[in-house]
Amino acid sequence: MVDKLVLVGPSADVKNFNRQYFLDKKSEGYKILCYGDVALYLKSIDIYPDNFMFADPNTLSNIMGLIKSGFFSQTNIIHADFYGNDLQDFFRLGYTCNSLKSKKSQYNEVLSVLSNLSNFFRKNISLPYTFIKTPPKGNIDVTFHDSLKLFSVTSRSNMCKLSYFVFPTLFYYFNGVNEIKMIGFGHYNMSRATSNSKRGYKEYINSFAFIKQSILTHLQNKGIILTLDGSPSTYDVLTTNNLKINEI
Repeated sequence: MVDKLVLVGPSADVKNFNRQYFLDKKSEGYKILCYGDVALYLKSIDIYPDNFMFADPNTLSNIMGLIKSGFFSQTNIIHADFYGNDLQDFFRLGYTCNSLKSKKSQYNEVLSVLSNLSNFFRKNISLPYTFIKTPPKGNIDVTFHDSLKLFSVTSRSNMCKLSYFVFPTLFYYFNGVNEIKMIGFGHYNMSRATSNSKRGYKEYINSFAFIKQSILTHLQNKGIILTLDGSPSTYDVLTTNNLKINEI
């Protein structure tokens, strides 16, 4: 059972963490969970994640070279079971990947990989999910331990990927985790680690506010110690130290 995770996100702040940081964490018993195309940075410092997650199929196109190189051969891929059948369920829930679809050869390449994930990853962990119709406004009150929750797309487009994809998947699959150390998330004054893009940041901040309390409740109820290493982050409000301060 995995009880300690280092969760690696896409912001440029992750470049402040060298290879030795990850080796030290591995020696302390942490498993590395990589989200999205920050895998390109891990490859550059010769670090192989234990687990990998993604939300947007376009991510797979961005890291196709890594996928086909065998980089993930000792890495589990963990995802909701809605990327099969040529992304029919993905589109049914209102998600899009229009930029990828406009590039026919890359799109078909991603569909081919999605239908054969076990050929490229150590283990393909495809999880059943519960569909949640997201209200157009107001807070979102959900629990995460009983099933993997996926949220419909409403006017809250560009929903915070950490809050609406990564945490729901992590909380459900790693139900016994008691310590999460995050790096590379919530640095919305910086670009992403693998590009100069800051697209979607304002929407991420706004949508996080609506589900923040449900995330905090889960962390408290499960007794999960959450810390962030690196620069100040939007998600510092979730850390164990901040929760203790707020309880005083």
